[in-house]
Amino acid sequence: RAMVLNLLKSAQFRGASRVVLEMRRDNPAEILYREIGFTPIGIRKDYYRRDDGHFIDAITFGCATC
Repeated sequence: RAMVLNLLKSAQFRGASRVVLEMRRDNPAEILYREIGFTPIGIRKDYYRRDDGHFIDAITFGCATC
């Protein structure tokens, strides 16, 4: 949490108006990102390939008010 908040503070200091991140659909960090204020803004269907050969979506999150 501290690392993400530090990144957001640094981005704001540098004039960024939005921070975007992308992760696989089943990433447990999604809870943290949502708590901080990130919201889903897009999906990349079957973007990541698992070790077992199955594909999983990537979710793109954005935060403009963090």
